[in-house]
Amino acid sequence: MSSENPSTLHHKQDVDAESHYFDDVAAHRVFDEFTEAQYSLVLKMMLQGVARGGRVLDAGCGSGAWLAALARNGWDAFGVELSPAQVAQAQSFGLSAVVGDLLALPADIGQFDAAILCGVLHHFPSHAERVKVIKSIAGVLKPGGVLASIDPNGSNPFVRLAFHLHAEVSPNELCLHERELRAAYREAGRRIARTGKLSIEQPRAPEGPLRAVWPSLRKLALSLSRVLGSAAKGNYTVVRSLPVSGAAPAAE
Repeated sequence: MSSENPSTLHHKQDVDAESHYFDDVAAHRVFDEFTEAQYSLVLKMMLQGVARGGRVLDAGCGSGAWLAALARNGWDAFGVELSPAQVAQAQSFGLSAVVGDLLALPADIGQFDAAILCGVLHHFPSHAERVKVIKSIAGVLKPGGVLASIDPNGSNPFVRLAFHLHAEVSPNELCLHERELRAAYREAGRRIARTGKLSIEQPRAPEGPLRAVWPSLRKLALSLSRVLGSAAKGNYTVVRSLPVSGAAPAAE
């Protein structure tokens, strides 16, 4: 991990609180939110054009669920994560991951054909920090490298309601609209190649007070989504970006 003081890097994110929150998560479960098919679907969207076997950085890799999905789908995966306990979990599964701050990546991690940020950008409360994260990750990409992300869809009122009602939200999280994600990528010098909304029915109910009624709430949200139309379309936003200039990655 970089020796630079995190307080000089971060504007609003409470780095210690973020790390401690996910250390606590690691103490009682593995952070694994989707089914195998759902992981594969999202990776296909994010890594379109990135050859299988290419080296992919999972920035903010948690306990390794996305790293494992990358490996299952044929990519050479390496992760960086703020929480030491979650890195230990990932390593216990035989996955390659190190502790590090995304705004000061370890100097010896090398270069990558692509990078993914899975449920990460919405953990940075300020636009300026999100821009810095994207620039930092882009700095370890090979020319033409893909950088993509998936985050909860902040334009969906049911996603925002879930954030307010249940306990599984770290001290830094917020719901981001697609326009906020796009703005961060553009300011960081990236060209948006694709955005999309996904409706992913996660198999695991959240911890906390909503757990018992989660199936009923999910059915209600799906019914109301049909009435609200595009405003409630999808519970996740996927963004795939390329450099403003430079060659695109080789096709699969």
